Amino acid sequence: MSDTLLVVDMQNDFMPGGALPVPNADRLIKTIQTLVHPNTETCIIMKGRRRYHDSYSGFFDDGGEATKLTDRLNEKGVTDLYVCGVATEYCVKFTVLDAIKEGFGVKVLTDAIAGINSDDEAKALIEMMNAGAELESSVNCEQFSHTVLTMDSHPEVHCSFKKDGGIWPKHCVFGTNGWKSALTVIKDCT
Repeated sequence: MSDTLLVVDMQNDFMPGGALPVPNADRLIKTIQTLVHPNTETCIIMKGRRRYHDSYSGFFDDGGEATKLTDRLNEKGVTDLYVCGVATEYCVKFTVLDAIKEGFGVKVLTDAIAGINSDDEAKALIEMMNAGAELESSVNCEQFSHTVLTMDSHPEVHCSFKKDGGIWPKHCVFGTNGWKSALTVIKDCT
């Protein structure tokens, strides 16, 4: 296996009506679901689990602690990642930059990402390209037989929440409906 679809944070809390909605994130669902083979092997990587460290990247939190993503990809012999999800200028960008640092080839599926602010999203795309990522449309892709989902999986009290001194509303608390995947091809993420 060499290619894997890496779906970043397509969770209910980032959809319209969620705690921290990304504009038009719901429009990505159909596109992403068409990329997932019906018999896909799916791996869930939870991030942002430590109370005092946030994690925009699917690879590391802001304290430098690694998730299991690199190990899982290496175990499967993955060399190239096709990245989609939300939000372009936050979790997608930091996941892509760390993927490149970890030695993976990266293609960002531009019709399968969404950002919060269009100016910041454009800057993030340039930063990712300058780091070595390629931009591609999902129409050039076949279905993936291996899919990895990164999911914010915060505890009830977390440094990123406004009430706990952070900048974001409370979101993606592990086990809540907002934490669950917005993709119906993923049967159960618990």
